Amino acid sequence: MKRKTRFDGVDVAAMVAQIQKSLIGSKVANVYDGWTEKMYLIKLAGISADNNDSNNNNRHLLLLESGVRFHLAAQKQDSSNKNSMPSGFAMKLRKHLRGLRLESIKQLGS
Repeated sequence: MKRKTRFDGVDVAAMVAQIQKSLIGSKVANVYDGWTEKMYLIKLAGISADNNDSNNNNRHLLLLESGVRFHLAAQKQDSSNKNSMPSGFAMKLRKHLRGLRLESIKQLGS
């Protein structure tokens, strides 16, 4: 059986449903470069009832890989690349997205 390498319409619909349940209302905290050239991680900070939430249980990472996939990620990129500068596109995304709230998500054409 051939291994799947890209999302299809059913996969996108499932991820949209998951994100609608868990991330709507979250604010963009930061944008990071991913492991490949067209991959980005978006750190989202959710709304917590307890303002003293030190465990960051309301933080999520959304991994976006252009044309391939998007999903919630478990952890950020390895710290070995910590001192490198973010790409120009990641810095542009930070400038325009940081602090904005995720209001909705939908699949086009459905």
